[in-house]
Amino acid sequence: MRIPTKDEYKIIENAVDEFCLRCSENTLEDESICEKCRIRAFIDFISLRAKVIIGGKTVYLDDGSIIRFTFSDGKPDEVIEYKIGIIDATHVSLTRLYDGKPSEYSQDIHTLQLEEMIRTASGSVDLLQNGKAIRLKDED
Repeated sequence: MRIPTKDEYKIIENAVDEFCLRCSENTLEDESICEKCRIRAFIDFISLRAKVIIGGKTVYLDDGSIIRFTFSDGKPDEVIEYKIGIIDATHVSLTRLYDGKPSEYSQDIHTLQLEEMIRTASGSVDLLQNGKAIRLKDED
């Protein structure tokens, strides 16, 4: 299955939102209606994500995830973080974070370039998404 681009996803998401606003079953008394809705299940299924393969393991990157590179060479650890923006299934935008705040500039790269950044990093690499930290690479 092809993952939609960010622009395509927004079009689909807007159409689903319009559909849901007109839903005759939508009542404030019963919030479980949306949980059973096939349209909502569809929009969750096609959510924006990209895929990287690290050490033979497939990892899906969600829009807004953070990738953390930790370098340690006998000095205090240096941590560099990037916020991931999904462009499409094979391209992401990396925005450097300074004290949790994004910089003005971002870099658009192919997921293969991101895989190479992770593989060749001289420290550990973690992916922070959905409240979890996923170790992508241990320190060499």
